[in-house]
Amino acid sequence: MKAIEDNYIPLTEQLKKIFYLFTSQWLLEWDQQVNLPGAESCAKLRGAQIGALAETLHAASTEERIHTWLKALEKHHDALTPDQQVVVREARRDYDLKAKLPADFVAKKKKATSEAFHVWAEARKNNDYASFAPYLKRNIDLSLEESAYQEFKDNP
Repeated sequence: MKAIEDNYIPLTEQLKKIFYLFTSQWLLEWDQQVNLPGAESCAKLRGAQIGALAETLHAASTEERIHTWLKALEKHHDALTPDQQVVVREARRDYDLKAKLPADFVAKKKKATSEAFHVWAEARKNNDYASFAPYLKRNIDLSLEESAYQEFKDNP
């Protein structure tokens, strides 16, 4: 069916690009935890890198054309194969969750999480909760802000 082909193929191509961006972000996070020197300047730079990539990933994940493709495919749900139905269902779920979050918030949260990791590692090594406490509070506050954007009623 042409309507499916015209929407499913570009959707899956975009999902691949999103996956590549996500795995690049994951690689930066893994490298930070395993290989990055402990210097605060390194942690701040890596936090900025991860934040910028998170913002790019968010933009790619919330493009209006994804919504358009999904809407067209959802109209033909019964004509989709079971595998295609799963892809469309999961893509819709991801799109709807991510579209509620402002791009600058996504970058700010990723950057804060990244910067907190370095401080946590040092605080843990030195048994110094007090030095990590403000970073923990910031990340908890950002998680609460995220849940407000998501408008969860009972649980995610």
